[in-house]
Amino acid sequence: MDPKHRSVSDGWARILLCGLLVAVVGGKWGSYIGYSKQNIYLADVAVLIGICAALTLAASGRIQISLGPGSAVFVVLASAFVGYELLSRGQGPLTLRLRDLTPFLYLLPFPFYRAALHSLTLPRVLRWLDAALLLHAVWAIPALFGVLHPFSPGFIFGYPVFATRPDIDCPLVFAFAATVICRRSWPLTLKTLVVVTCALPMLRQTSRAALGAVIISLVVFLWAYRRRIFAKTGVVWALGAFGVLLGAVLLVGPALPSSLESGALGRSGLIGDISGAGVVANGQATASARFEAWHLMLNYWHQQGAPLMGLGPGTEIVEESGALEFLSDDPSVRAPHDWWVNCLVRYGPIGLALYLGLLALCLRRERKPTAQAPQDALLFSYALGAALAAGLLVAGSLGVVIESPFGSYTLALACAMVAISRPLASVWTPSVQTHSGVARVPTSAPVG
Repeated sequence: MDPKHRSVSDGWARILLCGLLVAVVGGKWGSYIGYSKQNIYLADVAVLIGICAALTLAASGRIQISLGPGSAVFVVLASAFVGYELLSRGQGPLTLRLRDLTPFLYLLPFPFYRAALHSLTLPRVLRWLDAALLLHAVWAIPALFGVLHPFSPGFIFGYPVFATRPDIDCPLVFAFAATVICRRSWPLTLKTLVVVTCALPMLRQTSRAALGAVIISLVVFLWAYRRRIFAKTGVVWALGAFGVLLGAVLLVGPALPSSLESGALGRSGLIGDISGAGVVANGQATASARFEAWHLMLNYWHQQGAPLMGLGPGTEIVEESGALEFLSDDPSVRAPHDWWVNCLVRYGPIGLALYLGLLALCLRRERKPTAQAPQDALLFSYALGAALAAGLLVAGSLGVVIESPFGSYTLALACAMVAISRPLASVWTPSVQTHSGVARVPTSAPVG
């Protein structure tokens, strides 16, 4: 294909990917860049423009957005459910109902996300993601350390710039560390320095959801990338450095500075003594308070007749159930810090099943590998996408991430990376038998 013609055809994909990467670069504050008074944000506009352009090109036959018959039926059913919940059962302002439906709205266009990554080719996607993770790490690491302070410039920023949200920033910092560790050209000393630099702010921050997300991401990445890791002693040493550092912190916990003792490890009860630290009479900030809030939410759903389609978007289920007292007593909190409980109560078993089905469709890998991609790049993309998706799902089970645009966009991108990155069989086996009986090992390197 003529490069100029291809660049025109790929324009929609570049715009759409840029929209997804806005949340990667800026985390929460990045996803709220726009005209906040009218709830118009840069990431949403870019993704919407990309989808509209893709529909126009698909109608003219210049590109193809593929979706199997079974998947198409499911997406239609999910779309009908979302429309019914939004228009017929929702309460309050339209923007509030749309906000509650964010997890569904941002997963439904997954065929366009997948097609965009296919159109741009995997090596280019990995280069763009690498740059986005680097930009995120440049501000997030010092901000998590408390060196870089947030500020509110106003106008197009709906959230303070450089304000951290650990349950999204920490998984993204881990993803940055993983991309650095897997670079063949970087010396082991530099990789170790990056690991330590990324690990320390994760231990200092106070979100237990963030710490759990990073640990799960590490485990999933090690499992998914195991064939290449075991072939590279330097990589497994650098990745293991985070685990060693974590173990050392646990062993010498009593001697840690107060800034670490009051962090996520301290709040989890793994080091120090958190009795009375940040805890009020009703047990806020403790695990028991979260369990009590979830229990009240489920009881409230049962008292309302346990509707199969839930209580609907826009409803103040956290406040009305009494769970708000065990969260923060802030009326702006509208989610119980567990997406699965939130989804069940708001949208019932039907809504929860539809969301799980959408998630499964997004994570389903294609039968054929992505064209024009080295085998190691396919495996690295699969491992990184799976690790990031798993981390965000864990963070969403302990906090409010999936209900927000920055979490849903990043989760959708991670799922799309898994979907297009089906590694060839030769990547998964340590050797391939040739006709002469001599073992041959794949030698292609990860992109970036």
